[in-house]
Amino acid sequence: MKVLNCIILWILFSTTGILAQATGYTTNTEKLYTALYNNHFKTADTIVKQSLTLKSTQMQVSLINYYWWKIISGEHTIENTNAIARHIAVIETEIENKKIISNSELSSLLLAKIFKIRYMLHNKSTLSAINSVLSLKKYCIMLIENYHNNEQLSLLAGAYLYLIEELKVKNPVLIPLLALYPKGNRKQAIQLLQNGTKSDNIIIKNEANYILMKIYYNFENNYNQAEKHASYLVTQYPDNLIYGIEYYKIIKQNGKLIIAHEQKKRIENKIHNLNQLSNIQKKHFSQIMKQIN
Repeated sequence: MKVLNCIILWILFSTTGILAQATGYTTNTEKLYTALYNNHFKTADTIVKQSLTLKSTQMQVSLINYYWWKIISGEHTIENTNAIARHIAVIETEIENKKIISNSELSSLLLAKIFKIRYMLHNKSTLSAINSVLSLKKYCIMLIENYHNNEQLSLLAGAYLYLIEELKVKNPVLIPLLALYPKGNRKQAIQLLQNGTKSDNIIIKNEANYILMKIYYNFENNYNQAEKHASYLVTQYPDNLIYGIEYYKIIKQNGKLIIAHEQKKRIENKIHNLNQLSNIQKKHFSQIMKQIN
């Protein structure tokens, strides 16, 4: 299970629906991501109802992200997990057997497969998830060959290049298997992700900050750097309880107990008063806070 958890750190890295499709937006997808980043789920629900007839690959990725945010915010229902599976299947059917895959299609397909593994893990299908992880090799090679001058692929490549090295350190038994995958490079990974934090694309910028926060907090034990990136996220999206809770854990770990106490009160106040949350979601976030404390 330790091995699987490390692999999944590369795939998930996030408790958010990481790596939204960053190109080809329609007005509705822009509005949807803004609502999700703000934890304005009722607004997101309305946007999705208006968008279900849109069949583009980008919209399929957007809907996968939408249902994932619902799941990680407490609404882990059969309807939501089945919806994710349905939209993943659409993307795989459309792209996987093409002889030539564009960078945009590669990004969408990778994201679909990543979410497919998340879906399997949520349904306790561990062996299927491991097999799906191993099947990503072909697309990892394509990613590293094609990420240059492409912000979305660079973001994915940054996460990959860091975590493939972390896997080797944490699980030496995997080194022979990982020899078949593109080599990692921590320094290059950090640079790619730092570049992402300077992007004019708000989604690329958000996700780059999130991944760096997780790297510095979970792997580097560099709480000052983790706090820097978490602070950006909570400043941009003060209603986002997932970001807020991550920030709370980091500043608490960093010994800033007075600030942490103030952040805890802000979170509890938002859980109680944010009318965009369902009662199930409020209960979910309250339980998370109890577990931390």
